Amino acid sequence: MPGMRRTLALLLIALTLVPLAALHTEAQEEPQPIIHALREVEIMNAGLLTMNDTFTLEAPPGEQIQITSIKVGFHASFIAERSSFEMWKDESWQPLEHEEVLLDDRFSGYELMLPSPMVLGGGLTLRIRASYLFVNRVSWGAEGFAARIPVYPATPYNISSFILRVTLPDEAELKAVDSPLAFTNSSEGGRWIVRHEAEALKPLPNENVTIVYAPAPEDEYLLDCERLHRSISVLPGRLRLEDTYIITNRGATINRFRLKLPGDASNIRARDGVGPIKVITADKNDAYVEIYVVPRSSVTPWNKWSFTVEYSLPQRGYVVNEGGRFTLTYPAYGFPHYVRNLKVIVTLPEGGNLITSSPAYNSVKKVSAFTQQAIIDFGGMAPYEHPEVVVEYRWSVLWSAFRPLEWGLLAVGVFAGVYLLRRREKAVEKPAEAERSTLEEFLDLYRKRIALLAELDELERGVERKEVGREHFDRRSAEITRRQRDLLRALRRLERRLEASDPRLRDKLREVRDAEAELERVDADLRNLEVRLRTRRVSRRDYERRRRDHLKRRSRARRRIEQAIAALQVEA
Repeated sequence: MPGMRRTLALLLIALTLVPLAALHTEAQEEPQPIIHALREVEIMNAGLLTMNDTFTLEAPPGEQIQITSIKVGFHASFIAERSSFEMWKDESWQPLEHEEVLLDDRFSGYELMLPSPMVLGGGLTLRIRASYLFVNRVSWGAEGFAARIPVYPATPYNISSFILRVTLPDEAELKAVDSPLAFTNSSEGGRWIVRHEAEALKPLPNENVTIVYAPAPEDEYLLDCERLHRSISVLPGRLRLEDTYIITNRGATINRFRLKLPGDASNIRARDGVGPIKVITADKNDAYVEIYVVPRSSVTPWNKWSFTVEYSLPQRGYVVNEGGRFTLTYPAYGFPHYVRNLKVIVTLPEGGNLITSSPAYNSVKKVSAFTQQAIIDFGGMAPYEHPEVVVEYRWSVLWSAFRPLEWGLLAVGVFAGVYLLRRREKAVEKPAEAERSTLEEFLDLYRKRIALLAELDELERGVERKEVGREHFDRRSAEITRRQRDLLRALRRLERRLEASDPRLRDKLREVRDAEAELERVDADLRNLEVRLRTRRVSRRDYERRRRDHLKRRSRARRRIEQAIAALQVEA
């Protein structure tokens, strides 16, 4: 009996302490803020997509909460090209510092740090805005364009109320909304609006919606513009422009490519790596000249195309002279697509001296004893940013009179030199034609190699999408590998001949070699990663992460090769 009494006493004590412990634990838990979220998505022409998330945080009634940071993000499959974060303070949006974090094993995101801790309560609220730009969230299909959008913001907090508003491009026609959730749609001011509302959302919801629409008549291309280099040469009385594009087609087959040039453009021509290509003038007025550039062969989906458009403009309206101080103002580009690498190269007139530029030039290059070149690298740019370049330089009108005399003296000197050489009966060697022939052969083989690499990429994507059978992939990839080996052997031989015949090309050829070496390392790393996955020495999650990193490295290496080949093309 005494033992039984002790057991009963201990049991009563335990039952008494359990609710006290629960109360203590409950008291330690900090109250969560009440969050109201608004997601505004605008689908723009060319498949660009902007997303603005506005969060309003407040404390539960009768409580106070201290906020030092907030976490937001996306499922790992959604990668924004750009992101920025702000808080509403002193009647304006002010930028927030942030760092990348993992929200869990599916979601990655950002932790936004407030400049100082903020206590919510008594009617005081906190407003945060997260803004994103997506470039490749719109795809092409038989029914038109399809935008795949995450419905809810990814946050580790409950969301009390939520509104999603998606705006389609001007003149686009809504076809379908594919989602298990309830959506409504309406037309406002000629644009379709798709809406969804929800309440009491749990942390990190993972729901997506696909919105299918027919694009506007002038919004016919989906592409990835890897590079746009605009060269502006200031010549007597006119400007000469060359716009070089490198694009990858992500939409329907391109049989002709529409561009708009300034209304006063003339002498319009186009070329690719082989030579001149056809240009058709479709419309011309004071505002613009609409042209179609016809590729040498149709640009099918996921194929790459590089071409250059040349045209002339009068200086009037673009160049202003104020007592020998000239200012050139010109749009950096009017291309209606996102450009990953935008560069503007301004060649001053002979005798011109650069003063300054806006944006600030990255470098100045002397292309001759009397000619300067200002190089301005914009990086990635979106069409709605409307970038322009302003270059100021000094140039004396006396230079126009000086130059003919100088060239006349130079011609006399050249004539005298040739005469003396002939008197000495020395054999005149003409290596230039041989060098040019070797270089053209080298470039032609490299274009074939780049095309085969692009075809292999398309095959790999086809296997992932289950559009290409494994047997066809194995057979075709083996054939591509054999052809690549033959091409590389021939390219190495030509490279040695080029280095021996023209030392000026050594730096450019070294760039090609370095990029090829990186490409070989990446391919080896990918093969090793596949072996580690098959032998279960790496988790599926780690495999996917590392594979994404390797593919990014491979893409960068291939872009380096293409840039180096484009630089060599100038020498051909």
